[in-house]
Formats: sequence, C-alpha cells, structure tokens
Amino acid sequence: MGGVEELEDWMEGIERKLGDQQPHTANLDKLKQQLEDIREIQKEVGKKQPIFDITKKRGITLAEHAPKQEIKQIITRNDTLGRRWSDLVGKAIDRLQDAEQAVIEGGAFEEAVAEAEKWADAQIEADSKFDPAHIEGDIDTVRGLVEEDERRAGERKTKKNGLERLLKKADELIAHEENPVERKEIEDARDRLLTKWDEIEDNARSRSASLKEAEKLADDFDAKAHAMLDWLAATEQKLKGPTTDLEAALEIVEQVKSELEKSKPNRDECLELAQKIQDHCHPRAEQPIKHWKKVIDGRWKEVSDRADDREFALLEQIQAEKQREEQLRKLQKFVAEKKDELAKLAGYPPAENLEIMQDVLEEFAKFEYDLREKQPEVDAVIKGQRKGVRNPEVDQLESDWKQLWLDAMGLQSSLDNHEKLLEEMKRLEGWQWEDWKERYLEWNDHIKARVTDLFRRMDRSHTGLVPRETFIDAIIQSRFETSRLEMNKVADLFDRNGMINSKQFIDALRFDNSKVSFEDLKKKPNKNK
Repeated sequence: MGGVEELEDWMEGIERKLGDQQPHTANLDKLKQQLEDIREIQKEVGKKQPIFDITKKRGITLAEHAPKQEIKQIITRNDTLGRRWSDLVGKAIDRLQDAEQAVIEGGAFEEAVAEAEKWADAQIEADSKFDPAHIEGDIDTVRGLVEEDERRAGERKTKKNGLERLLKKADELIAHEENPVERKEIEDARDRLLTKWDEIEDNARSRSASLKEAEKLADDFDAKAHAMLDWLAATEQKLKGPTTDLEAALEIVEQVKSELEKSKPNRDECLELAQKIQDHCHPRAEQPIKHWKKVIDGRWKEVSDRADDREFALLEQIQAEKQREEQLRKLQKFVAEKKDELAKLAGYPPAENLEIMQDVLEEFAKFEYDLREKQPEVDAVIKGQRKGVRNPEVDQLESDWKQLWLDAMGLQSSLDNHEKLLEEMKRLEGWQWEDWKERYLEWNDHIKARVTDLFRRMDRSHTGLVPRETFIDAIIQSRFETSRLEMNKVADLFDRNGMINSKQFIDALRFDNSKVSFEDLKKKPNKNK
C-alpha cells in the first residue's frame, strides 16, 4: 500500500494549501493572486485524478484476491481514501467559488466575465471530445466515467452559483450604465455566458443519459459474466467427485456435459454482449473487455475439456473393470477345475511300484505347472482392485487360490513320501539280516557297551523286554543309517508279542553265522508277522 501512503501525504499538503487560501483581504490584487493560486491547486488536483483512480482500482483488485482476514482492512482503507479525495475536490471547488466571488465583489467584473467564459469554453471543448458512440465498457471503466461526470456536475453546480451572482452583477451594471456602448458590451457578455451555459447544460444532460445507459449495459454484462464463471466453477466441482462407483461417476459426467450443452446459449449471449460492448467501448475499456472475453471463453473450454477427459478416463476404467470381471470368471472356473483335478490326483490308490509312481508324479507336475502359469493372472486380478473398493468375489478367489496351493503342496509332500517309500522297498528287496548286522557292527565298533547302554535306556521296567516301536525309534534316533521300513524288518526277527528281547538281539549281533544257524534264534513263532 505504498502508493496509498504517498497519495495521502500529497493530499495532506494540498489540504494545508487550501486552508491558507481564505479571502480575508479587500486588496483586489491580493484577491486576484489568491484566485490564481487556487486555480493552480485545482490544476494539481486534476493532474492527480488519474493516479487516484488507478490507486483506488488497485485497492479493489487487492481486496478481491487478499486473504479473508485482510479484506475488511483493505476495503476500509480504500473507502477512507475515496471519501478524503471527494472532500478535497469539493473543498477546492468551494475555495475557487469564494475566490471568484471575492474578485467580482472587489470590482473586477470584466476579469470575472473573461474567466467565466474561459471556463465555459474549456467545458465546451471537453464536451466536444465526448463520443457517445464509444462510452461502453466493463463496469469499473464505466463507473470511472460516471464518477468523472459526477465530479463535473459538482463543479457545474458550484460554477452556477458564481454565474448567477455574476449575471446579477451584470444586470445591476446594465441598469445603471448610461453609456449605450458600454451597456451593450455588458449585455453581449451576459448573453454569451447564458448561451454557453445552456450549451454546457444540454451537453451534460445528453452525456449523463448516455453514461446511464452504458452503466446499465455494463452492470448487465458484469452480472452475466460473474454468473457464468460461478456456474462453471460449481459445474467443475461436480467433476471432482469420488470414483468408488464408476457408473455413477460417469452418469454425473454425462449430466455435466448435458448441462454444458444446454448452457451454450448463455455463454454465447454473454460473449455476444461483450462483443457488442467492445464495438462501442471507451478506449480505456478495450483491454478489460478483451480480457473478460478471454476468461469466459477459456474457462468454458477448460471445464468442457475436463469433462471430456474425465469421461474418457472413466470409460477406460469401466472397460478395464469389465475385462477384470471376465478374467475373474475365467480364473474362478480354472480354480474349480483344478480343485476337481487335485481331488482326482489325491484319490488315486497308492502306487504299487515306481513305474506307476512316476506316471502320477508327471501328472502332478503338469498340474503344478498349470498353477504356476496362472499365477501372474491371479496376481493381476487381486492387485487390480481399485483403492477403497473391495470385491468379495476377488477376495474369495484369493482365498481359494491360496487353499488350492496349500492342498497341492500337501499332496506333493504325500507323493514324495510315497516315492521314497517305494524306493526304499525296492532297495530292501532281498534284504538279509547278515547285511544289516554287518553295517550296524561296522558303524558301532564297541557294540557290546553301546547296545547294552541303549537297551538299558529303553528298558525302563528292567525286564529285558522293550516295546517294538521304542526299539525302532531308538535305533533310528541313534543316527545309524537305516529307515523305518528296514527297521521293521529287523524288528520282525525279534518281535515277541510286540516286545523285543534285548538279550536275544545282542546275542544275534554277536552270533557267528559260520558256526551256528540263525534259524536257531527264531525257534519261537513270530506272533506279529
């Protein structure tokens, strides 16, 4: 607001000058000098008028774009400046009127008449430059022209009072003037003033009427322009709604486009009015009107383009949703088929040999390959859900897919175990106790001490008998390289009613096959075989 402070300082200086120009002297020369000083002050005020207009207009613009908490302060400052300026102009006119009257009363009639005619000629010349065909414009420019006309009206009102006193003085001089030549000169001067005044008044009435029409047109355009921009802002806001429901969002966009189409006549009417004003606008209004046309047309295109972009984006999303739905249906069918296929694989009877087992494993490998091939498609559908929008069917697919994989891995583990079992059975074909004993003795160099200790830990009842499964588990846990299947074969040799005789097992390990037949160790029947 530096410009405001500078203008206020200047106004304060002019107010002091006007305060010093009170006509308190009877000296005609001094009165004439005061009149001349006041005229100079008026010239200064006139030169500052454009600066005041610009400063006030900047204040209005600043208030329109200022933060909410600063608007009131700016408007108050601007209004105060306007009132102070009006008071200053009025005071300058009053001082001029007083000075002119003082000069007339001081006896300088001819000079007063000459000055009045000079003022009237200046007014008529100014009126001649007024072009009623080019006074239209934006509301700020037209109001500025109206304010200028109101200032001139105030000046005329003041001048009228002085003119009436001057004419009264002329009538008095005519009535007392005996010299016909001088009386005729006074009459001619009086008539010229009256004629010029009438012309000034006629011009003022015509100008005022023209400005009134221009102001009405400017108000109409201003209202239409702001209504159009407000409507566009509200319409644009509709395009920023949520997209959780794509069809509903698209319907809103279609409504907006329909509203835009229906409102085209309003836009065209607004732009046509702007063009009409531009064709007859005041030079100062040319750029503002061009700017208004550009803003209205630009905002319309901006909102229209945004509606088109929004529509295109929503249609793309809807199409993508349809594709995801189609893919979802395919994957649901695929998962259902694979569940059946997995159930079929799991329902096969255990393979009796490795050849049959290999066929089953190959069939399962193809099943697993199909799952891995579909994994990217499943991931795409699951991750493709829009933020904030959950599809229960997609959630179910995700759950079913995880369960399918878990079931598949469970079956794979079962098949792997059965394959190992078949491999072990094949390895144990023709199994001989002597071979196992030889391996066990080689692994356990100190057989007696270690086996004895092993059975002591197993034989908690101290009967010399150990449960079959406890015996098998203990050997396996001792990290001797064997298998449960092989240990069952070992246990079968020593099983007596589900119990293993520790002495018989240890003796068999120590038994020399070259001297005694192992069959002697199996004289008692094996009840678990």
